[in-house]
Amino acid sequence: MIQSLVNEELNRNLQVESPVTKAVNLRLVRNTLLDVLRNRKVTGPYVFCDDQGRPHTPYKLSMAFKRACTTAGVENLRWHDLRHDFATLMLRKTKNLVDVQHALGHKDSRMSLRYTHLLPDDLKEAFGAIDNAGTASILSQIYHNGEPEEGLRAATS
Repeated sequence: MIQSLVNEELNRNLQVESPVTKAVNLRLVRNTLLDVLRNRKVTGPYVFCDDQGRPHTPYKLSMAFKRACTTAGVENLRWHDLRHDFATLMLRKTKNLVDVQHALGHKDSRMSLRYTHLLPDDLKEAFGAIDNAGTASILSQIYHNGEPEEGLRAATS
């Protein structure tokens, strides 16, 4: 029964109110969240609710989050940091800022950029992806008598 309710809600373009984005379309929901919603005993419109289906207060959620962090030995982590973590992970996996923008509910991708935090290895990986491609590979072959050279550096030597 719960599964049919969840599927019904998803098929109706479930809308979640957010103070930042006003409404977020949840057509695509992570499988983990779907599993939680399918297996819970309470039916209602709220993800974070008590046994009667009433929404938890922000204070109660905040305290539960702090207790979970303490139990896990995690220091200096705020609830909002999870949004930054989500944006960063999504950008690292998809390499698509527009997808991140839509997932976060931002109207402008510049705002999404503020939420993503890339590491030096991400830039190194991006350079590696275009190594020996495009104009650099053509120039490299011209400068080195048709013999392909390794890396972008070869095109400028």
